[in-house]
Amino acid sequence: MNLLQWNLFDGLLTRQAPRLCSARAKQFRSRRESTRLPLGAARVAPKSREPPPARRGRPYSGGPAGGAAMKPDWLPDWKDANAYPKPKELDWEQWAWQFLRRNPEYQKDYQNWRALLDTLPADCKELPENDMRFWVCDPPAKAGETYKEYVNRVRGGWRRTFRAKALFEKYGFGAGGGPSLVEGHRWTGLGLVPPEQERFPGTFATGDIFHFLDPLPGVPNDSYAVKVGEFEILVWFNLEWPIDIQLKRAKQGLENQKSYMKKTRGLEPIVNRNQITKFPYYIRLLDADASGVDKKTIAACILPDQENEHPEYRASKNIRQGLARAMRLRDRDYRFISLGTRTK
Repeated sequence: MNLLQWNLFDGLLTRQAPRLCSARAKQFRSRRESTRLPLGAARVAPKSREPPPARRGRPYSGGPAGGAAMKPDWLPDWKDANAYPKPKELDWEQWAWQFLRRNPEYQKDYQNWRALLDTLPADCKELPENDMRFWVCDPPAKAGETYKEYVNRVRGGWRRTFRAKALFEKYGFGAGGGPSLVEGHRWTGLGLVPPEQERFPGTFATGDIFHFLDPLPGVPNDSYAVKVGEFEILVWFNLEWPIDIQLKRAKQGLENQKSYMKKTRGLEPIVNRNQITKFPYYIRLLDADASGVDKKTIAACILPDQENEHPEYRASKNIRQGLARAMRLRDRDYRFISLGTRTK
């Protein structure tokens, strides 16, 4: 801004300042007059804002399920340490089950599966081939669509898996299960165990990395589309080539990709450092959290000897850290517990 422009701006501001101040004063007086009460009138208190609704009890902590679930009635009293098994009273497989059965997503999947089974007639002896509700399809089937309608609509490049088998693979149940006929002739599942059942009758698959694509009749092999997860990698092996060379190169490639994904995608590799002596403690934390109890109350009951005062709040901090570890075992790492040596 040069000198001429400044003089013009300064003159304009000087002429406009009184006018602006006068307009502001008139606006203030008019607002005051509008709120002035007549003589003898009683002033009415302004209407207060409605208080927020009372907070209800916190539902059962969700996990990957996305949403809350009701607290199971079979949970033991978390305040009683004797209500939980000692570390060596269960083997690694059973401890893995103790975490999984507390997973809200598994509880929901099991209940939905049993509700679906209840729609079958009592004398059903075969898999419902045409009822697409019992199958997980890729691409997905439409609601109310029959098997024939689905095949005619998709026309190649599709696969379907029995829903119980898909759940069986989702939660890492090992081999040995199969469609079982109990309770008369009703289908009860493929290795699915009720969450309220105390002991797990099967095993967990921790090293099954072989997946074979079985060709379907009339579908060419090149029409299959294989989907992998965010941290999954497909490695192609040729059995006609030397196995040891392929394994060496595959291991090197996997290590490189692991380092890359740790830096760029936030990969957190699973480390098998499970301490069986802490499992009862983790289970109690999960049950206490499912009961809707705050961290301070949990710390006072489970860690009464630890200091929990300002500014460190050491006991509450340990409860939060332990609960985070317990939820990770409940939602993901439970299947790797069985990698440990079984107790005798």
